Amino acid sequence: MTIIAASAVMSSCSADTPFEETAARIFSVATYNVDGLPVCIPLEEGFMSQFLKNQDIDGVEVDDDNNMYFNTDGPGEDGSKSIGSYISGKEWDIFGLNEDFNYHTQIWSELTGYSQGTYQGGFFVNKEMYASLLARFMAKKPLFDIDGLEIGVKSDCCTIIGEQMIPWNSDAVYGYTSNGSDELTRKGFRYCQVLVSKGNLTVPVDFIILHTDAGSAAEDISAREKSFSQLLDYIKGMNSVNPLIIMGDWNSYYHRDNLRELFIDRLNAESGISVRDAWVEFCNRGEYPQYGGTKGNDRLDKILFLNRAESPIRLELVSAGNVESFTNADGTQLSDHLPVEASFRIITE
Repeated sequence: MTIIAASAVMSSCSADTPFEETAARIFSVATYNVDGLPVCIPLEEGFMSQFLKNQDIDGVEVDDDNNMYFNTDGPGEDGSKSIGSYISGKEWDIFGLNEDFNYHTQIWSELTGYSQGTYQGGFFVNKEMYASLLARFMAKKPLFDIDGLEIGVKSDCCTIIGEQMIPWNSDAVYGYTSNGSDELTRKGFRYCQVLVSKGNLTVPVDFIILHTDAGSAAEDISAREKSFSQLLDYIKGMNSVNPLIIMGDWNSYYHRDNLRELFIDRLNAESGISVRDAWVEFCNRGEYPQYGGTKGNDRLDKILFLNRAESPIRLELVSAGNVESFTNADGTQLSDHLPVEASFRIITE
């Protein structure tokens, strides 16, 4: 069997433990919120623009020239190209994106040698859409039936199969024009299987990429707890023995959200299942931040990995880390959530 070396993943949280594996079955993963909400959408003058001017929607403003601003501090087109270049330079084998909306083309223009999952679109508005958007707004339904989630894999070693989009239940998302306006789009999670090939070895690994409700109000925290339960039930019901990686923008701090007890501990209580947080294991000496305690180094984005006792394949954590700073040429931070990355060794019987 031929064994090849994987790309290095530099860990920002353990500088004295460099990643130097040179002959092992190792693959790298990352999760990155690319902050891809549009900076601005021009509207035609008329009822729709005047209506939106009169609404109090978190993060949305319509100026006197009928330009609707969503995300004025976001990376925009140029920053999104820089994000694509950054991902390309990191050479992650598999990555998941959150908020991949309006600047998908710019990100992927810089990514050669990668295959992508299903892109559902962005926040694009034209006059023909006004009537339907207004009707959906008045009914408090999602304006855009898109999740902003994406998976990318290196084409020479990974293949995506069986991709599915699962929306959160209605009680797992809170806030239509407030509290982050989560209900304006279709939040949820993506499932897929990735065939990971290293030399003559090819193994299936399951992936879930998610984006939970944002915000720190009691209602936001309650909504996230409902999403933990929904995800728990989904995983328990999976007809798979493959290892599973769950990653994305959890919008959850361990010290604020009871993620450990409600999700991780309950999964670990299932027969034959072991689930761990890569950052906790590698960067925080296996210690979870205390629920109800102080923030410390607690992070919103997470990579969890799950092994099943009945599987002939197991994932062993090699490395994990957080990117501490990533800016554009003008010094602008290129995401409101910086990437989290990890590497795993494939263990087979």
